[in-house]
This record gives sequence, C-alpha cells and structure tokens, in this order.
Amino acid sequence: PHSFSLSAHNHTVSHQFISHKEGWLNEKPHHHFNAGAVCGDWWQGALDANNLPDATMRDGSPNGYVILSISHNSYSFDYKVARYPETYQMNIFLPKVLTDNSNLNGWSNDEMYVNFFAGSSKDKVRFRVNEGEWREMKYTIGPDPSYARIRLMWDDAEGLLPGARPSAPDKCYHLWKATLPSGIPQGYCKIEVEATDIFGNKHSAFQVTHVK
Repeated sequence: PHSFSLSAHNHTVSHQFISHKEGWLNEKPHHHFNAGAVCGDWWQGALDANNLPDATMRDGSPNGYVILSISHNSYSFDYKVARYPETYQMNIFLPKVLTDNSNLNGWSNDEMYVNFFAGSSKDKVRFRVNEGEWREMKYTIGPDPSYARIRLMWDDAEGLLPGARPSAPDKCYHLWKATLPSGIPQGYCKIEVEATDIFGNKHSAFQVTHVK
C-alpha cells in the first residue's frame, strides 16, 4: 500500500521516515510530515511594518502552510511562507563581512548555514561562490543560528521591545552547514544555494557578503 500522513501544530517543521525500527511492516518507510503551525511561534516575535508579528518558529521556519498535491498513488507538497512569494524556501546565514584569508594556505573558519524550511535529511543542498564550482553542504541537526540571533536580541535588550519575546531555539531538522572556501577575492561576493527536495524540485536563493 501507498501511505503518507500529515500533522501540524508542533510549532516546528519536520519529516519522519518510519521504518522497521519503529515497527513499520512495509519495505518502504512511511513518510510523515509535520507542517508546523500557521501561527508560527504563537504569533510571537518582532512586529513588521504592518504591525504583524514575525512569528518565526523555534526551528527557524517562518509561519506558513502546505499545499498538498495528490495524483493516483503519488503525492508532493509545497511549503508556502506567509507574506512571502512562493520562491522563498530557505534562509541563508553567513557573516556579513569576511576577512581576506588568501594568505592562510587554504585554511578557513568561515561557516555558513542554510535552513531549508520544508527540507528533510534526504534532500541535497549545495552552494557556490561567485558562480564557481558547486560544493555540497553537510546536513546537520541543531539550533538555527539565525533564529538564535533573533532570540538573543530580545535577551540583550535593556527595555521592552515591540511585540512578544519569541520562544527559546529548538533543534532544526532541516539545517545544512558548510565552511566557505579560502581565497575568496576581496570585494562583494555572491553566495548561491541550490536545494533539491525529495520530489526532485529545485529551489534556489543567494546572499551577498563582503570580503575585506
């Protein structure tokens, strides 16, 4: 039989592939997806220009909803972020300014992270610098540093901020990391990211950083 299940209101986004280890009897693992919550982090967070809360969830996923497509015995879905175009599928976190390390014999400690909002451990994420060669990113589990930074902004504030203090960061199960290559030329550089999901769909984003 073909099976797929959905849940929500966990206020994080995640995939589970249930196999024999968990008691699933079929050869093909059962795919379960938790779609988070439309209210995100219980409508908490900073207020935007329209006086609406940011509502980013504890794993760094923006609030949104899932559009499920079913055809015969196959399925796919798209995650739609609230208040953003449908192409917004990931967040790139990297230093805004990098130090020129071309004289360090290939050594670099500059890391970047990608939160692929509806991603899973089975997805492939890669990046490139200034349209150079593609490099694979490593799947990891842990707090999203971008969301952790948001929370620290509230913790470090000496007064009350508009909106409601967001929840503490939780583990993100759709996070990838990579060390940026050494020898990136000085000046502004473009970091592109491409993510391929379990349905074969490709999603892309980019960010610009400055090497000094």
